[in-house]
Amino acid sequence: MPHRRETAHGTLVEVPPLVGRRLGQQFPLGGGWGLRMSRPATVIREIEARNRRGDPVTLFMHPWEIDPQPLRVTLPWPLRLSHYFRLSGFAERLNDILAHVAFGPIGDWVLKGCGV
Repeated sequence: MPHRRETAHGTLVEVPPLVGRRLGQQFPLGGGWGLRMSRPATVIREIEARNRRGDPVTLFMHPWEIDPQPLRVTLPWPLRLSHYFRLSGFAERLNDILAHVAFGPIGDWVLKGCGV
């Protein structure tokens, strides 16, 4: 859920990336390895449910995740797995998600009072 943070320089609104329940646990669906690991249909279903409730959804990706030839670095195998797992075809899976759900500028939501 979004959070309002008051600072000495004004209000910040924090909208964390999408998280859903999988296998009885909270699971990141909104970016990085969590988005890459998830089937587009799973992410689409979760976004649609949030949209129906009026809850904002944020997704993020790292530019290298959609680069057709990202630079590869040597990493220990656990980091290599999380860093590169399902990188192949990610841009197409992301396009599938973006084509099937409604998104809008987060600024519009913030201007409406953001419900926090």
